Amino acid sequence: MRTLAVFVLVVLGVSRAEGRIVSKCELRNQLVKAVGNLTVWAKPKVLTGNNLVAKFVCHAERASNFDTGKVNEPKMNFQVRKRHSIKDLAPTRVPWSSQNSDFGTLYGVFQLSNRLVCSDGMTPSPTICGLHCSELVDDDIRDDIRCLLKVFSGLS
Repeated sequence: MRTLAVFVLVVLGVSRAEGRIVSKCELRNQLVKAVGNLTVWAKPKVLTGNNLVAKFVCHAERASNFDTGKVNEPKMNFQVRKRHSIKDLAPTRVPWSSQNSDFGTLYGVFQLSNRLVCSDGMTPSPTICGLHCSELVDDDIRDDIRCLLKVFSGLS
């Protein structure tokens, strides 16, 4: 019985070794530091300072619940409703279902896509952050933050 208990603890320990739940305060502090280190030309023009950090923290909470090891394979499901009028011609969109179109795999605390920012070795990607996707699911969030800021700075 004791051997079984040790085995269960080892398995549980190994399964969480890849990621951790980061605190909201730790994430905020690291984001504040990283945003402050951006050069003037790289800073996003739309949101700045505390507003930008607040948006990123809110996104991390909703996307991964602050779990650095989160991996998600979202799918989009389009259902066609029974047509009763011209208004009913458009399909009904039901997001995050397990059927139909593939949107890639999302990794880490910010749920960044293997179709854009990282390489999983199988999915074609521009890999704009120069990372392997496994680097986004470890317990070090500094590379996740650098990647997020690189993507966001490029969009603004």
